[in-house]
Amino acid sequence: TIIKEIISNKMIGVPVTSLIYSTLSKYRGYPHARDIFSFIFTESIQPVLRFIEKWIFAGEIDDPGNEFFIKSNLKSQKIDTIPDNFWDDRFSIVYERTPIYLSSAVINYIFSAGKSQSVLCGCGKSKSVFERKLTLKDIQIEKPITEICHTSSSLLIDFFLHEQELENCFNCIKTVFLCQ
Repeated sequence: TIIKEIISNKMIGVPVTSLIYSTLSKYRGYPHARDIFSFIFTESIQPVLRFIEKWIFAGEIDDPGNEFFIKSNLKSQKIDTIPDNFWDDRFSIVYERTPIYLSSAVINYIFSAGKSQSVLCGCGKSKSVFERKLTLKDIQIEKPITEICHTSSSLLIDFFLHEQELENCFNCIKTVFLCQ
């Protein structure tokens, strides 16, 4: 039944894992079916986990088949200058492909962490040093993803404040324009 639905709806990527997860949820009370669907689900989400890892630790989207739930809206990966709309328009969440097994808060944390890493990498900063392998548990509960998102955001803020001397610009504005 699952295979027929996948074929008839031409499903690929994350929607397939969502279908398997919903089927697993239906058969939780049946041990034999639950074990089979649990194994299939665990194996099927491995590409999703690798996609999320590349995104949140390196700011890269590796999705030639348009299977995942975050997409790049620009063709060029090189950042010469950051346009005003970069943060809002460069990447987007494809809501019809969001996994049903992740909360919207976790999806937003994943999205923000990846955007921060993308900016850092685009500005010439090396890839994250805290890269690790993710598990299903890591992405289903908020704490690990929240910590990764906060770390990425902190690195981005530190980069702009210290390396780009944004703090000096703020002090100059404060001194000159605010007469302090």
